Amino acid sequence: MVKLLTRDGMGRILKIRTKSGDFLTPTFFPVINPNKQIIAPKEIKEKFGWDVIITNSYIIWRTEKWREKALSHGLHRTLDFDGVIFTDSGAYQIWQYGNVEISNREIVEFQQRIGSDIATFLDIPMPHTIPISQAKKGVKLTIERAKECKELTEGSKTLWIATVQGSVYRDLVKKCARELASLGFDYYGCGSLKIATDEWRFKEQIDYLMTSHQHLPVGKPKHLWGIGHPAVFTLFVALGWDTFDSASYALYAEDGRYMTTEGTLRIDEMEELPCNCPVCSKYDIEEIKKMEKEERVKLIAEHNLWVMFTEIKRIREAIREGSLWELVQQRVRAHPRLQEALFYSLKKYGDYAELFDPVTKKSAFFYSGPESNYRPEVRRAVRWLKRVKKAKRYFFKKPWGKVPLGLKIRLPLRPIDVSR
Repeated sequence: MVKLLTRDGMGRILKIRTKSGDFLTPTFFPVINPNKQIIAPKEIKEKFGWDVIITNSYIIWRTEKWREKALSHGLHRTLDFDGVIFTDSGAYQIWQYGNVEISNREIVEFQQRIGSDIATFLDIPMPHTIPISQAKKGVKLTIERAKECKELTEGSKTLWIATVQGSVYRDLVKKCARELASLGFDYYGCGSLKIATDEWRFKEQIDYLMTSHQHLPVGKPKHLWGIGHPAVFTLFVALGWDTFDSASYALYAEDGRYMTTEGTLRIDEMEELPCNCPVCSKYDIEEIKKMEKEERVKLIAEHNLWVMFTEIKRIREAIREGSLWELVQQRVRAHPRLQEALFYSLKKYGDYAELFDPVTKKSAFFYSGPESNYRPEVRRAVRWLKRVKKAKRYFFKKPWGKVPLGLKIRLPLRPIDVSR
């Protein structure tokens, strides 16, 4: 069951019910590799108060000790985690290695048997470099496997997610999204295409996401695979994506990279810890630098998770107060590629975004840069102003232009008291 609690921009707070409990979106699922648990699942719940994780059912199936334990005791007891567990199917391994030694039927049935709360079939992930001929075959196979998954999971208590494929080929993305939407899955997803995470190229990523979004059911939650830096969470939430997952918190820590909401810092080059999380409050930078590698990596990974979880909570509060777009504008200033991505999104998909943006909000409109001119509130207000009969007296205000004096006290047109 999915319940909408509140919304702003294209972002929303959903309450999603699973057989192991409820959780709120937007949220982030930390990836847990059963064979390399830098932070144990139990710690995620007890130390961070976080009740969702994601793991890879293919890795569990392939590793005999994990497979036997999961089949005998269930996934939650195996990982010692009593929250919501999302499982990937091995599609990531297809991305990395080209194939996996398990069928779609086998991995779907395995996830059901071990008790996954949210699960997926073995779709065919695609990089942005894939030729269209291969992309067509991948979309065809993804749709076939989606249909097989639906036949195998009728009456299942697990929430099943279908991921739209098609890479940068928008007609293929549209076709795949429509086919998957017609099958009535509980949850829908899109991949990162890797260009957003590896190269910080966002135009192709945004086209893929927005094309998918336009052809998927509005009321179903939407997951963006492999997005794991807090700097980009806000933008993608504002564009309609509810949940994310990544192992970045651990991978960055192994590379000595310390997360902030604006980017990352190299721990070896730092002289202070610019954070008040439990890790940074307990240790100073020199103590961390002198630690054995295993302990140092664990502490940096913990810090990274605190940053990610805190940003998710900040986004949810922005949605509640109706200031999500303001938060997006603050965050995209961390990197020129992000600001370019926001301009691109609003210019190309602003009319679509306006369909979701609430007409009334708790928070007033703040002009905070040229990208404000393209926000849904502005598009709507400018269109409304054109319907107003000619008035004798006006006042001028960015970004509306000439506003009849009689509308001065109306939001979002009234001047903002910046002293409050």
